[in-house]
Amino acid sequence: MKNQLLIARTFVFCSFLVSTSGVLISEDLGTPNAPSVEFNSSHLDSAFSSTSSPSATPSTSSSASSSASMLEMLPMEVHNIPGSYRPADSEDEELIAHLVPLEGEAPLMAPIRWAKAGARHIQAEIRDYSCRIVKRERINGVLGREETIFAKVRHEPFSVYMKFEAPRRFRGREVIYVEGKNDGLLAVHGVGLEALAGTLNISPTGRQAMKNNLHPITEFGILNLARRLAQTGEENLHRASYSVTYAECKLNGQECVCVEVLNSDPHEDALFHKAHVFVDVKRNFPVKYVAWGWPNSAGELPVLEEYTYVDIQTNQNFSDFDFCTTNPEYNYRESRR
Repeated sequence: MKNQLLIARTFVFCSFLVSTSGVLISEDLGTPNAPSVEFNSSHLDSAFSSTSSPSATPSTSSSASSSASMLEMLPMEVHNIPGSYRPADSEDEELIAHLVPLEGEAPLMAPIRWAKAGARHIQAEIRDYSCRIVKRERINGVLGREETIFAKVRHEPFSVYMKFEAPRRFRGREVIYVEGKNDGLLAVHGVGLEALAGTLNISPTGRQAMKNNLHPITEFGILNLARRLAQTGEENLHRASYSVTYAECKLNGQECVCVEVLNSDPHEDALFHKAHVFVDVKRNFPVKYVAWGWPNSAGELPVLEEYTYVDIQTNQNFSDFDFCTTNPEYNYRESRR
């Protein structure tokens, strides 16, 4: 009997690894009811008509899903801002004002200033937060279905708890990562038959976790997004092919400024042709990032990656227990002992 149980557990464990090949999965098949966050490209492109050609317009077939959503569609209103962005109503106008370009400087300089100042602001003022993230990523040329994940994030020490809400196949899967704990490994458990394998400890940057992901969990969150935007800007600061445009908008009812970065040169290490960064004006941190590649044969811009943060609740005073597999609010096997 013990041998049979061991064989069964080994079979489930191997099936789990083969079928998922990772933790944060971009599911290509998905379900008809996967959550959808629609991107109102027509409004944005009319607002950016001075810098974006028709070929740079993301079509609805590549930038939005037709499936139903358990989250509300994120309504967006966009208005042109000639020249530069100047805040009208912000809790910290000095930080937002970093987006104002200075005469004679490179177009990417103002977004870099904002991203660096924003990262310092987040690190100083936000200890932790909970949120939902809706994400899509193109892996090996295939755009995966949207995933919706509830997350808790703590900055010191960097800690992440995730619970998948969609697609249905992964609903209930949980992931915990704490910097400096568990030998630097993820603690993850599956659902259904996968749950029989118990808690698995997996490298966050190993083949299993990264096969279907563009970024590891160690780079998750709004602070790391701001840092990554600053780094990308600095790496391309002196390229003449980049232009930047600003627009005021409302995303999910929140006042935002949309920073559009357009790259006209498909050089070898170019990350995107066009990117939009949405900055929450009142809280001064990025709440959405979407990037497109160069037009395909049909003239459509393929979405490369898209991340939307919603339901953000800051400074929740999370403790170590919020990032522990023995927390009774979670469904880890350890939490049921």
